[in-house]
Amino acid sequence: MLTKDIADVVVKETMKRLGRNINIFDHNGIILSSGEKSRVDTFHEGALQVVKTQKPIVIKNSDVNILRGVKPGINLPIRQKGSIIGVVGISGVPEEVQDFGSLVVLMTELLINQNLLSKEVEWKFRTRETIMDELLSEQPDLTKINQKLAVLNANRLSPPYFPIVFSFTQDKRKNDPLLSNMYREIEKQLSAYTCMYAFQDTETFCILVSAFSVKYKDTIYDMLERYFSTQFKHVSSASGYRIERIEEIPELFNQLRTALQLTDKRRIHIKDVEIQLLLKNVQEEKRQQVKSRIELNLTQELKETLSVLFEHDLNVQATAEAMFIHRNTLLYRLKKVQELTGYNPRSFQDAVILQISQWI
Repeated sequence: MLTKDIADVVVKETMKRLGRNINIFDHNGIILSSGEKSRVDTFHEGALQVVKTQKPIVIKNSDVNILRGVKPGINLPIRQKGSIIGVVGISGVPEEVQDFGSLVVLMTELLINQNLLSKEVEWKFRTRETIMDELLSEQPDLTKINQKLAVLNANRLSPPYFPIVFSFTQDKRKNDPLLSNMYREIEKQLSAYTCMYAFQDTETFCILVSAFSVKYKDTIYDMLERYFSTQFKHVSSASGYRIERIEEIPELFNQLRTALQLTDKRRIHIKDVEIQLLLKNVQEEKRQQVKSRIELNLTQELKETLSVLFEHDLNVQATAEAMFIHRNTLLYRLKKVQELTGYNPRSFQDAVILQISQWI
């Protein structure tokens, strides 16, 4: 379908390249868009004749007083899939503009097809967004979800399920392609798999791998991570567990989004932050009481030392090397932590408590 919005794009882009006035008409001969704004929404009898005869028409000076709403130039049919959807007109002396005819038609048809394809891709993703909203609702309705997927001609969702969340900073995009181009590329990469995916906001992309495709979850994960890394400067992601019940999906996606806020790592599994997620359920006031009691007398240097120690699984030598300090210096700091808190960082049980105090 040829709309005014599409016609405006065609007129703007074609005039920019040719420096000639261009008119786009619908199948009734009404001017949808023109370089001469005063002619928009007026009737052009020459364009209507093009639609009826399915042939180009040259408008000469002698035709101006015979045909309604015309000016000298040439009018040619615009086709899509073999059918005429409108007419393009080039204003000017016929002998001068005739040579542009085939070029203008080609450009016009390409621009229309590109615009329609972009709108179709955007429509598909808007539909996917509504499906994802349903999936993340308190009581997702699988029947309703699969009905909407049928509209997209997509595979039905069925157990097992595997969720992944990608996060990126919108203003750090490396390239700035049309969003529809990004949608199209994602759809192309995921076309062979059964999964539901959508942008939840400008910084979050959620995907639910389903059914037989779960066995390819790592392939899908790596493929999307590579693609997003070409579009954004910083990309982080979190994956969950394989689950069987659709009712588990909303909570697991919420946990994945929270997990991304708990670490600076580029790629994590939910098991990496399981305890931190559990601690999120403890009242903020209670968490702060515990944290203050344990870390009250610790300097920033001692807190950073503990962080590096935990990152290296309590390995003293690896921690000292990572901090570029002597082993004895590290041991002195750890002894100081024990004196100030009552917990020995080299003891597993005490280290767990100190680690939790940092997490909360």
